[in-house]
Amino acid sequence: MKERLLTLRKHLNLTQQQFAEKLNLSRGAIATQETNSRPLPERLIADICRVYNVSEDWLRNGEGPMFRPPKGINNEFAALAAELISDDTEDAEWVKDKFIRYKRLPEEERKIFVATLKKLFAQE
Repeated sequence: MKERLLTLRKHLNLTQQQFAEKLNLSRGAIATQETNSRPLPERLIADICRVYNVSEDWLRNGEGPMFRPPKGINNEFAALAAELISDDTEDAEWVKDKFIRYKRLPEEERKIFVATLKKLFAQE
């Protein structure tokens, strides 16, 4: 499980400190779990799945997609997101990075970005 914990954190492009903060843990606690040979504590598994929307089957057993489909999002988008997440091609990695960077933008910058995209796609 420690390999999947590390894979998840790296996939989310988070430092141990950033990953730990959302779980109300210390950076050292995450570092220990990433190097520990013992299974993750049940409470930590539940918290990771809840906070990061991770599939419990994937975290425990490496089976299925890494993430659960987001609630309230249509199935086509959820399927596309799951496909993108599991794709390890260079293009998919580029797109994932851009989604992550978009999510980290301040709200005002996101609004400008979306307005720009709407103008761009209106020209099609």
